[in-house]
Amino acid sequence: MNKQIKYGSLIAYLNIALNLVINFALTPFMLSHLGSSEYGVYKIVQSFTGQLAIMSFGLGTVATRYVVLYNTQKKKKDKENFLFLIYMIAALLGFGVIVIGAILYGCMDVIYAKSLTSSELYVAKKLCFILVINVAFSILCDAFFGIIRAHERFVVSNILSTFRLVLRLLAIIILLNLGVKSIGIVITDLSITILILLFSVIYVKFKLKEKAKYYKFDKKLIVEIATFALAVFLQAIVNQVNQNLDNTILGIMTSTSIVTVYSIALTLYTCFISLVTALSNMFGPKATKLVAKGVSGEQLTDFAIGPGRIQTLIALLGILGFIVVGKDFIRIWMGDGFDDVYIITLILIIPALIPLIESVTNTILDAMMKRMARSIALLGMCVINVAASIILIKMIGFIGAAIGTAISVIVGHGIIINLYLHRCIGLNVPRMFKEIFKGLLPAFLLCLAIGYLISLIPGSNIVFFGIKVVLLVIEYGMIMYMFGMNEIEKQYIKNMIKR
Repeated sequence: MNKQIKYGSLIAYLNIALNLVINFALTPFMLSHLGSSEYGVYKIVQSFTGQLAIMSFGLGTVATRYVVLYNTQKKKKDKENFLFLIYMIAALLGFGVIVIGAILYGCMDVIYAKSLTSSELYVAKKLCFILVINVAFSILCDAFFGIIRAHERFVVSNILSTFRLVLRLLAIIILLNLGVKSIGIVITDLSITILILLFSVIYVKFKLKEKAKYYKFDKKLIVEIATFALAVFLQAIVNQVNQNLDNTILGIMTSTSIVTVYSIALTLYTCFISLVTALSNMFGPKATKLVAKGVSGEQLTDFAIGPGRIQTLIALLGILGFIVVGKDFIRIWMGDGFDDVYIITLILIIPALIPLIESVTNTILDAMMKRMARSIALLGMCVINVAASIILIKMIGFIGAAIGTAISVIVGHGIIINLYLHRCIGLNVPRMFKEIFKGLLPAFLLCLAIGYLISLIPGSNIVFFGIKVVLLVIEYGMIMYMFGMNEIEKQYIKNMIKR
């Protein structure tokens, strides 16, 4: 693992932790200063305009893929022509966001006529105007971030994310204490986006020495990009649907209190996914280099195994921790009355282990420009999820929604997508899973047995919770090092300790 990936991953995890802490602490702070009415308007418009982000069409991934490809093939003119094209596409997409945003802006009086008062609607329209512009600039940022990642400058891209988080936090605290309301917050977000965009442009131009220049109209390249972008767009829509699917079905078939419980479980599930997949995008440039060299399916399988084992180590720690101290955590965090969150979260995260530990294979599909099949499979998963959830909710209640989601993940990711990877892409999927789980799964079962003993420690307040967490991390680290890790992984740990 090179230094950029190592330090980039550490900063990525720092950003995840910062994001969680900031969201946890900032929400009540903003609520108290804005009031429930204006805070509600802010969140409504944020969600409303946030859907426009899917119009990025995976531009950053496209930029990463082609810059790496042309650098590997040493095709300078083709790269410069591509960069000119990608900048034009980014500008057009940004303009498209503004046009669609303007249409949505004009429809807000009708959309929110019954739910917002005239004063709330006035604020909402102002927020919408600024947030739409922010999304447009964010698409331009995505393109430049893709170029930075193509040069494997993960430290730079992740530090920019840290800068955004910290600067936004400080600005919001200062502005709200000065009496500035939600308009000030969205102006701050827009200002930070523009600042990061300017830095990215300067960094790409002067540090990375990347130049855009028009040479020719490459019809074949445009068709390739359009096909890939359509697949990314389809996947983004499916992801948006899936994120809200269970809550929507439960909202129709059950009650608001059940939706609240399920939403909390989904929050924990989302955190789990973020922790496990933080490394995935950093392997995109390497995947593109391997594909450009025309390596065999077995070599691509070897490439997927290393990151897969690292992600498995992280995922199994998360699962172990939640099994052993999850109930205590939920009680400390949310109070009594949320016991069902525990079982729902477990049902969601355990089958999610399948796609999460092989998420690096997505970078292989991106490198090959073959994401469409995966997007169609995810669409099929969405249909399975709807059907299974409705049937199971009628049979066994709200737990059926979680089981329906689990079934769709097992069928979609575990069977359909893995069959595609094995037969069409050439990955040796059985060997990949065998090598990924080798040593780790038996060691995890031992950790689970010892974890059960730790769970028997009396007391469930925050002090005893902290003691249990520390003991779990220590026993997990020791057992995985002794029985789970291979020699390469052990040597990596030794090198980290020496430094």
